Amino acid sequence: MTLSTFRSGLIRILFLCFAATSLIHAQGLTGQIGGTVVDQGGGGVAGAEVVITNMNTSQARSINTGAGGDFLFTQLLAGTYEIKVSAKGFKQAIQKDIVLTSTERVALPTIQLAIGELTQTINVEAEAVRIQ
Repeated sequence: MTLSTFRSGLIRILFLCFAATSLIHAQGLTGQIGGTVVDQGGGGVAGAEVVITNMNTSQARSINTGAGGDFLFTQLLAGTYEIKVSAKGFKQAIQKDIVLTSTERVALPTIQLAIGELTQTINVEAEAVRIQ
């Protein structure tokens, strides 16, 4: 065996070790949950607050939906989750018992928000008319 053949073989072995290591790290221990929030007309609700809670640990995280109503939670540990969605002018929507395993990507069904209770306040101010 020559020195160049030995070096070539060593380089191949090192390359295979690095490739195997990157594959192991790519598998990871976390998953993702994502979805879309729409109004009753099917339009995306931008800026809606989405809160996800791990029911096993009670840890909660929140994000706001993007321009099209989309959201994505990454780096979630395996477990059972609950999602609450709220936006101004809409009733809160809740999805429970979302099961996530490690390395899984869960795409939720579209979350449709119903129009909430609208309140209107009218202030009437009047001055008495003075007659001389």
